[in-house]
Amino acid sequence: MIKKIIFTSAVLMLLITVNSSAQIAGHCGTINQEWRDNITNRLLENKRLIKDGLVQQRNAITYIPVTFHLVGDNDGDGRILETNVLNMLCRMNDDYFDQEIQFFIHDGFNYVNSTAAFTGPGSFAGGLKMRSEKVDGTVNIYICQNANTSGGIGTTLGYYDPSEDWLVLRKQEVTYGSATIGHELGHFFSLLHTFNGWDSVNYDQNTHGNPVQGISPGGVVNEREARSGSCKNCDNAGDFICDTPPDYNFGFGWNTCNFTSQIMDPCGDVVDPEEVNFMGYFLQCSDYIFSDGQKDLVAADIQQRYQFNLLNDDFQPSTTEVLSGGTTLEIPENGETLAFKNVFFDWEAVEGADAYILEIDQFNSFNVFYEKYFITDGTSRFELDLDANKTYFWRVTPYNEYSSCAGTTPTNSFTTGSSVSTTEIASVSTWSVSPNPVSSGSTATLMLDTQEMFNGNIRIHNLAGQLVSEIRNQTFNIGNNNVALNIGDLTNGTYLVSVQSENGIINNKIVVAR
Repeated sequence: MIKKIIFTSAVLMLLITVNSSAQIAGHCGTINQEWRDNITNRLLENKRLIKDGLVQQRNAITYIPVTFHLVGDNDGDGRILETNVLNMLCRMNDDYFDQEIQFFIHDGFNYVNSTAAFTGPGSFAGGLKMRSEKVDGTVNIYICQNANTSGGIGTTLGYYDPSEDWLVLRKQEVTYGSATIGHELGHFFSLLHTFNGWDSVNYDQNTHGNPVQGISPGGVVNEREARSGSCKNCDNAGDFICDTPPDYNFGFGWNTCNFTSQIMDPCGDVVDPEEVNFMGYFLQCSDYIFSDGQKDLVAADIQQRYQFNLLNDDFQPSTTEVLSGGTTLEIPENGETLAFKNVFFDWEAVEGADAYILEIDQFNSFNVFYEKYFITDGTSRFELDLDANKTYFWRVTPYNEYSSCAGTTPTNSFTTGSSVSTTEIASVSTWSVSPNPVSSGSTATLMLDTQEMFNGNIRIHNLAGQLVSEIRNQTFNIGNNNVALNIGDLTNGTYLVSVQSENGIINNKIVVAR
């Protein structure tokens, strides 16, 4: 269960003055003495509060609001796809699930157009723009082309800047497969690296010796392997957490999750680092974890943030799970050639989804003539007027503000026709065809509710655009109308039923099956 901790105002001041940045996967940004001093003081104060018993048990999940800032250049180009962000949100919730911490999208995505922020979020101009977009009371995550900071070793994949209290991620790291976000959130919640004191230096035996010396390159006492006896120093060395073993930045440059070098601590004991810890730099681990001690500090930081209104608990998400497996694309059918250039999209509704992202492009890479549409009323039906006689690719992602793990559909394609698009009939409030599917040789009923009387033609086309059945000049009176459709000898397959009038056209599909 999550533990609550009561914090003093001194801890709050430490929170807003800390200056840190770091990454997982063997890369690190700027690390300096001010960062180490501030974060260490904050962590030690949190440890004192835990030791003094200022912890309350909590028997509920904590839902944390997140503002995702999708940064592009001045023209809005280059920004990360929303579907990638949904995948990362899924990873965030998986990473913190066992701590009863879950994240949700606060008030949709925020779009930032700023070349300065996109390419240089650490610059003065970039920071100025980001500051103007920050949403108080939420975890602000800026996703940029770069996350570079000055100094350090390697490429910066992401960092946490407590002076601004925001996270910055390099957009290549915004995937489900990257553990960077879990690592950076650890810093956001006050955790040090497991190799604290080696933040800008990776261990080299020729330089640092074996056994290593008592003090790290960063001036921090090196943690020892022993957890008892005279060599025990975990409370006052390394990351100051006793259930995370010593690590002298072994992960940077090490290409597997299994560290096999025999490196000794200052007492001569062989060090056995925890390769799978989120706050280390080891690559290629199948899963990562936080230790119990780290979890206590995370919980303490969250409660302190709520206490001082750095997180706003007035924001409460819908916690309905969107069923996994995505959805099924239904209309247009894959590979279909249409009769019209106005395209009606339909896909299987997904339980729990209150929004869908419909993505369309003339290339299946979705990065050339890319268009996206947000359907936020829960419907699984959409109409677009596209270019005539073009092949398009499309896919759909269902989600809600909390649940984003359902995934994106496989990509389907279709080719538009050349007929001029028409609008839907405004007076028609609802309509459907039932039963659907319908047996070949039987009768289906078109049910239509209209606010105004009109005359129209009822037509049935096959997916090749050929007219296979028609009822001409049908009168639709105000209110409910039921019209029998003779399916006759139609073979198995999907057909498009349309009602066409001088005021517009409405379309729906019907499936004929034995």
